[in-house]
Amino acid sequence: MLFVYKGMKLLQNVRKTYYFLKRNGLRQTYYAVRERLTKRRSSYYYEAPDVAELKRQRTEFAGCDASKYPLLSVVVPLFETREVFLRELLASVLSQTYPFFEVILGDFSSDNQLKQVVEDYADARLKYHYFGDNKGIAENTNRAIDLVSGSYVGLLDHDDVLTEDALYEVYQGITEERRAGYQPLLLFSDEDKWTGEKGQYYSLHRKEEYNRELLFSGNYICHFMVMDTELIQKLRFRSQYSGAQDYDLVLRAVAKIEQMDKGSIRHIPKVLYHWRCHEGSSAENPVSKTYAYEAGKKALEDYFTKQGIQAKVSHRLYVGLYQIDYETDYFEARPEVGILGFALVERGVLVSGRLNLEGEVYYEGTKEGYTGYFHRAILPQDAEAVDVRRMKLNPACREVFKKITGCDYAEDEQGFCSNFRTLSQPEAVRLSLLLCQAVRQAGYHIIWQW
Repeated sequence: MLFVYKGMKLLQNVRKTYYFLKRNGLRQTYYAVRERLTKRRSSYYYEAPDVAELKRQRTEFAGCDASKYPLLSVVVPLFETREVFLRELLASVLSQTYPFFEVILGDFSSDNQLKQVVEDYADARLKYHYFGDNKGIAENTNRAIDLVSGSYVGLLDHDDVLTEDALYEVYQGITEERRAGYQPLLLFSDEDKWTGEKGQYYSLHRKEEYNRELLFSGNYICHFMVMDTELIQKLRFRSQYSGAQDYDLVLRAVAKIEQMDKGSIRHIPKVLYHWRCHEGSSAENPVSKTYAYEAGKKALEDYFTKQGIQAKVSHRLYVGLYQIDYETDYFEARPEVGILGFALVERGVLVSGRLNLEGEVYYEGTKEGYTGYFHRAILPQDAEAVDVRRMKLNPACREVFKKITGCDYAEDEQGFCSNFRTLSQPEAVRLSLLLCQAVRQAGYHIIWQW
């Protein structure tokens, strides 16, 4: 089995390289292949929570009144699902350490043979509904969501599985947000991919905290996504964006949440979802669903139109990632942005740019032409701070600039700040943190891009 998988993987990598070459040309393909070959082969192995911890989680709810805990509804649209996949999915959900959940299984297959598979488990929390008429993934999921009883909806694909502590971690996230005075409306976790064989996990995706600007480049939120039931039932999936219906939903959801005073989006920094990879799946072979990337592009265009922003959306080098070009001056299109920072490159290597609050440099050492972890190094993103030696300033923030730096803002012919080009790294970091903190306190966003 492992030999067959490796052979399949090699063939798919060759196909991916061929399609990349067709889209992007020889130079970009050279950099992409070189970066891939120079990365150390991942030795990632999913390490499940300690057995004692899983037992503790289970005993935490022994004898508890279910009405005092949030009911979590896991929604699974089924369509011609293989029995072995469904059994593995159900086993993963029924092994959850958090007991207060239901599984809504909406079956849109040509027959209801899967009903017997569900009934074999004799668990009242498994709720099978046979529809029969397939109306596409978006509408199928909507019809299943209409049947939920829980206060939150978690979306699970019919061939993937959850970790044993997935719903427990979601419950903990909801509880902690509420204790802090927030209304948790969207939660998401880290994820990985797996072959279906025990122990064959790879492509660990450690995600950023919620980062709106990064989201504009593609749906990095993905799995395991849990949303407030009232919100998801109000927004619903839209069939005109099928293939990227989850991306369209997330974009519209965050737009709503950001308008709320206490609505929150929470990232759970743990792998809670194993995304199955098999021949034909989008996880294993992204080029197999090019229509989905067109749908994602349209969803993003719709988002900007609804926000009143004139922007052109195009595909980046890698499928599923998008480039945003504004049709007016950047700060005119995005007046909420106070500073736009860029990579400071020396001898073809990034030495500074996006900074955290401790002054550490993100993506330090990344070579020009390379894209970094999940291509994140080349994507625009919200930042805590950016380097003053390589930035552009919103004219509305010039008074803040003068107050912090003691001088008037000066720029070169390309619009970059020219005041502090000779500063050493420590001096630049110190001033950058002070300036960016003041700009954020004034109510503006800080954005970084390569």
